[in-house]
Amino acid sequence: MDTSKRFEDLYNKSFRQNSFEFTDFLSLQELSTLAENREISPGAYTVSGGFCDAQRCMVRFGSEEEFGYSEPFPIACLKIEPLNVKFADELTHRDFLGALMNLGIKREVLGDILVTEAHTGGKDKSCIAFLFCMESIAEYIIGSLDKVKHTSVRVSRQEELPDIAVREPESIEFQSASERLDGIIAGFYKKSRAEVKELFASGLVFLNGKVTENPGHTLKEGDRVTVRGYGRFSYVGVSGTSKKGRLYVIVKA
Repeated sequence: MDTSKRFEDLYNKSFRQNSFEFTDFLSLQELSTLAENREISPGAYTVSGGFCDAQRCMVRFGSEEEFGYSEPFPIACLKIEPLNVKFADELTHRDFLGALMNLGIKREVLGDILVTEAHTGGKDKSCIAFLFCMESIAEYIIGSLDKVKHTSVRVSRQEELPDIAVREPESIEFQSASERLDGIIAGFYKKSRAEVKELFASGLVFLNGKVTENPGHTLKEGDRVTVRGYGRFSYVGVSGTSKKGRLYVIVKA
């Protein structure tokens, strides 16, 4: 089914039956498609990925004001950690996602996976992942996921995302000819003009949550840029000018 049509069906069902309707976890591209759908009012739904600034999110169609009640997002937060730190591999996002997919779990029931390094005492460090998933699949993951790569792991529920999983963004300064979006992307990711042009053509560039095909957009303070497959950053602004007239720009990533 066409993505926009699927959203419209859930939107209409929600207000026809006076009940909340939820999507699976959506990609940035799908969320952008929803935001651009003129048949659905932005006030008719809310978005959540389980924590602030999540990239993969669920959408809840319905209005608390009209329905007279609220219904929480069916999102669970799970902690995945090695059983024995001394024998644990260095695990990456791809390792955790691969282990979950090997259980036969579909990507759309999984949200963001935040991988962090935690000190466990002495010199030992441990790669821990915090997974957001649909509540309906949480118990299956807890009971089935026992190994990531070659590392034996345990899975437990988390009531909320701990501080160790939230990394404070770092300020990064570099030179750019202007505050154009394509120039900032080229400078930050060290890409050529041709490579940046291909990113836009492939629909991989998102500005404030919406896909954009406008490389000449002038960034403003607070603009959020995501390039699928490469990462994301927030634009801070210009800190100065070089002797050759190039701008020193700052982003947070």
